[in-house]
Amino acid sequence: MYFTQAGQRVFDIKIGSQIVRSNFDVVQKAGGRYAAHEEYIEVDVREDGVYFEGSKVKGGLSSTGNKLKLVFSKGRADNPIVQGIIVYHDSIESNS
Repeated sequence: MYFTQAGQRVFDIKIGSQIVRSNFDVVQKAGGRYAAHEEYIEVDVREDGVYFEGSKVKGGLSSTGNKLKLVFSKGRADNPIVQGIIVYHDSIESNS
């Protein structure tokens, strides 16, 4: 990663139109340059939509209803960065 200090790359993570991580500072979370960080965001996908922390998320599924809408929005410092995404079909606890 080019950035070396906290506050240099800060962005928002959304499910549909709802911000689930605001001002996410990836350098601060990772602990510095060349460090990795895993961020878990648990959602519940049901037939009628996506739920985050018990509340239904507006626009959480695509118009066809079969794709989760995950959005990384430019925040107060530079553009978002993501190196990989893993989607679990079940809860994180049951996969360990």
